[in-house]
Amino acid sequence: PDRRFEAMAVVLRITGFVGLMTLLPGCALLSDSVKTEQFIAEDIVGVWMLSDASAEQLRIEQLAFLSDGRKCSVNLSFDAADGAGELRSKGRWRLSGDAIVTELEYSASAWLLKGDVLRQQIISSSPTQLQLRWDSEEPSQPRPVSDYRRVSGVSVEDLCRLAGPREQEAIQTPPTVEASG
Repeated sequence: PDRRFEAMAVVLRITGFVGLMTLLPGCALLSDSVKTEQFIAEDIVGVWMLSDASAEQLRIEQLAFLSDGRKCSVNLSFDAADGAGELRSKGRWRLSGDAIVTELEYSASAWLLKGDVLRQQIISSSPTQLQLRWDSEEPSQPRPVSDYRRVSGVSVEDLCRLAGPREQEAIQTPPTVEASG
């Protein structure tokens, strides 16, 4: 009986060793799939969603980074102090080192204006996850990291249409008055 247990123990050790050797390359590939530097546009292009719920705030945001350089964003939020909020914007994006730099072409917000340049540091990216942090004007108080997940089945053009001006916002120029004379 002892020989059978010895033989089983040897088989288990060999099986465990083979299993471990099979798993290690897979773990190495998995760890390499998360980038923390040297980002390329293909890492970013796509539709990303953030969903954040805390005791203070509920926030849902969808971002679209298009290969032609367009960026569209729709952000819906609710908090006890301010109630419901909406932020929609469109712009042009580019990579600059470890950051996404966006120049706004449109914003439905009073505090983000056409021409503003926004910078988000890329903390990490993988095929399914993108972690970003807005630049802070106060370096001693960095902003929190936002964790976006890649989504599929979302029409980029529909998202960009939602991010753009609504009919009542599109025409904001006051009528001109002709001088009579």
